[in-house]
Amino acid sequence: MLNAGHRKGATVDRAANFGNDLVSFEVYCAKMLAGIGVLPATITDRSIPIRLQRKKRSERVARFSRRVARAEAEPIRESIEAWMAEQVPDANGAKFERRAVLGVMRPEMPEQLSDRMQEGCEPLVAVADALGMGTEARAALVSIFSVERTDEKESSELLLLTDVRDIFEAQPQTGGISSERLSNMLAVNGNGWATWYGHGAHSESLSRAARS
Repeated sequence: MLNAGHRKGATVDRAANFGNDLVSFEVYCAKMLAGIGVLPATITDRSIPIRLQRKKRSERVARFSRRVARAEAEPIRESIEAWMAEQVPDANGAKFERRAVLGVMRPEMPEQLSDRMQEGCEPLVAVADALGMGTEARAALVSIFSVERTDEKESSELLLLTDVRDIFEAQPQTGGISSERLSNMLAVNGNGWATWYGHGAHSESLSRAARS
């Protein structure tokens, strides 16, 4: 469903009514996936990855408030809605000139992107060209998709080492920390160690990781 859902009109067949009927479900819609590590290549090529970095201890940021964020985003949403209203047919079926232009645009895509990446990003580049931001959009896509991939196991190991280092740096006077206490401290740091592989980063797994 994820692989097919990036293309308008795509459907996935599933059995219904206790297996007596075959139903085609429409799967095209916007999707957002979040996690530690990387997604399978078939999904990554159809996605626009947004890589996040942990906040440094020296950095100070405002706490997130949904109420404040909604108020700040409202003018942006209204602006997007107003612009999009110009891109669709009116009640009489007439099309605006900009809609006609966007409908036939075949923007030049960066050669650094694969065929599937180009296909998925082409509408975004067309919109960027219409807004006079095509050069910036192409450069951003190349930068986003050119980041070296790290497999899930390696990225998890690196993140674990980083989090353990941060714990020790926060307690400079500590000569050592038991595996059990370390696992408890990792469980509350917000990076998912409490549910790592379904059971959390318990002391035994930390000991094995340290030996490896």
